[in-house]
Amino acid sequence: MNIPGFLRRQQLLGREVTSRCKTIPWTSLLEEFQCCAEDEHIVENNCNELEVYGDVRPLVCEFSRAPYSHHILAVADSDGFIKLIDANKTGGSAFIKDWRAHSSAVFDVDWSENEPKLLTASGDQTSVLWDTVQCRSIRQFTGHQASIKSVNFGRQDPSMFVSGSRDGNIMLWDTRSKTRSAV
Repeated sequence: MNIPGFLRRQQLLGREVTSRCKTIPWTSLLEEFQCCAEDEHIVENNCNELEVYGDVRPLVCEFSRAPYSHHILAVADSDGFIKLIDANKTGGSAFIKDWRAHSSAVFDVDWSENEPKLLTASGDQTSVLWDTVQCRSIRQFTGHQASIKSVNFGRQDPSMFVSGSRDGNIMLWDTRSKTRSAV
């Protein structure tokens, strides 16, 4: 449940939000919340290609779950690029790196729990496991017959992941397997 939803539910029940220090109405919390311009990270096309390729917008973004890198944000776009942004920094210094991950739009990303690895789902009908330090493909997974719309690492076994596609199939993959086919 998200925080605003929880707080709204508490208000509807006539309750106040209690912290360890004191009891305060939830509206006080939200009135103090603010987002500053320094928190904005504008995603721009590489090489100012707006005139040639049109306006490319982010499709998905997700923060890393790996230890000591929870502030790293992966942003994927409709041209197949992945951008890494350091949310602890502002302006141009927030940009870490970018690379072309797919030949088509990237619809979903999922971070590995313990390593700087990123899984991507694309309109080019592939899922790719990326080493985000080297910006290189570790492994490509093929088998879907249409755009892959979602990927998700297994929570109990991080070497397993699932992919969901417009072809109507959900496939289970093992990153340790020598074959590139689904399990």
